[in-house]
Amino acid sequence: MSHLEEKRPIYKNWWFYIAIIVLVIPYIFMFSTLIKPDFDIMDFSITSDTTDYTSIQNTTTYKGKGFVTTNDRKGVYIVALKQTLISGGGEDTEKESVGIVIVSNGKGEFSTYDYGDAGTITKPNYEFEIMGSKKIN
Repeated sequence: MSHLEEKRPIYKNWWFYIAIIVLVIPYIFMFSTLIKPDFDIMDFSITSDTTDYTSIQNTTTYKGKGFVTTNDRKGVYIVALKQTLISGGGEDTEKESVGIVIVSNGKGEFSTYDYGDAGTITKPNYEFEIMGSKKIN
């Protein structure tokens, strides 16, 4: 090794660039797998229906429907969705439950269903929280 090669700055050596590439590629791969898509709850609405029986107690049902969306249109995800009753409902309405939503092509549908005796159940109001997700393809 000559005296001139020892004084050469490190960035002028070809092995320096190979070392950088070898060190950086695993980090890029690792961080790209850690990036998770954002999920949102969209367009949740509730409709109601009350029966009109003459011989038995009338019932009121509340059917809710909403969507979990993401910008990733290619992946398929299993999303855990926590549903918490904030107000309304009836005595049989679950106060908290966890459901699974399959999100495909950027969108997955979920629903709620509540029923009770007419006059004793009121329109439920829910809060939703996405607890986690797992990409399955």
